[in-house]
Amino acid sequence: MILFVDDEERPIKTFMEELSRSNYAVHLETDVDRALEYFRANVDKIELLVLDIMMPHGESLTAEETDNGRRTGVRLFKKFREENRNLPIIVFTNVSAQPVEEAFADMPRCRFLKKIDYFPFEFKEEAVAMLAAGGSGRA
Repeated sequence: MILFVDDEERPIKTFMEELSRSNYAVHLETDVDRALEYFRANVDKIELLVLDIMMPHGESLTAEETDNGRRTGVRLFKKFREENRNLPIIVFTNVSAQPVEEAFADMPRCRFLKKIDYFPFEFKEEAVAMLAAGGSGRA
């Protein structure tokens, strides 16, 4: 299963549909707190995490630790990795700040992709490559 965590469903819907049409199981959580709950309840089923950076902080992450939502994805990334160190993660965002990209550049089993740079079929190829390194991801 591929878990998407993004507070805006509409812009990523076509990326999710592209994966679904290729028989990958996908699930979206648009809320930080529900995403953490879902992840913890399904950690053994999730083979790839697709994570946005800028999202509302929610109750499980404070405004201070997320810089009022600007670093929510960074904090979530750390929480997800604490619970599953081998999980492949695609940071899929429109944030284009060089320091943010560099923060993920050396992370193992992680790719940083800008949404604006990918068509759905190109994103699917990236996701399939990540899955190939760590599991089939098929439904």
